[in-house]
Amino acid sequence: MNWDADADSFEFFVDFIQFCDPDWPYSDYEFGGEVQQQQWLDAARYITENDRVSVEGNTVTVQGEHGTVFQFDVWHHGPFWTIPGQLDDASIKAGDDHSDFGAEEGVIQHVASLFPVCLKWRVGHSLALTQPGWTEVPTHVMEYAGSSIPSSIYVYPKDTPFPLAIRHAILSMIEDDGIWKESYESHQKHMEWIRVFDERWPMGRPEDWMYL
Repeated sequence: MNWDADADSFEFFVDFIQFCDPDWPYSDYEFGGEVQQQQWLDAARYITENDRVSVEGNTVTVQGEHGTVFQFDVWHHGPFWTIPGQLDDASIKAGDDHSDFGAEEGVIQHVASLFPVCLKWRVGHSLALTQPGWTEVPTHVMEYAGSSIPSSIYVYPKDTPFPLAIRHAILSMIEDDGIWKESYESHQKHMEWIRVFDERWPMGRPEDWMYL
């Protein structure tokens, strides 16, 4: 247990709930009932016991099996994850008494709603940029190796509640494979969406396009 860690950080949360087990030191407003609390404990143990995963402050670092290093910050009160450094944003600090174990769900969700949607679920990685804003699918992903993709990758939650989602996300980063396939395929779908729109409205998309 690192008692020097910020009491509002994900690092402290992961250590503290294991330290206090079998008691639960936080409010049910934030972390649900016994089932979700047990899921959080299981996720915390998974993170702590996995040699490929480390936590410092809010930042989780994952060592992929093919050499990629992934990093993301977790705001467990929200909850969501984002690229490192974004949790210092003023929108998060607006409700800066999160370490109060009695914080109510409505306040927490309000603060989370202020965070930019485009940054939620975004993950940092160690792949070099081929040009500003772009990188290439790594060579071990045989189907798409060398294909250009946006350097900003998103790992969306595939399970609920959040403790299961974060375990799944970390596992996908450790595998260091499907995450790149999904990023490439998502980019191709986005490009096809743009192509269809350009063909349908070559002079620009009308404001009421959703109803046409």
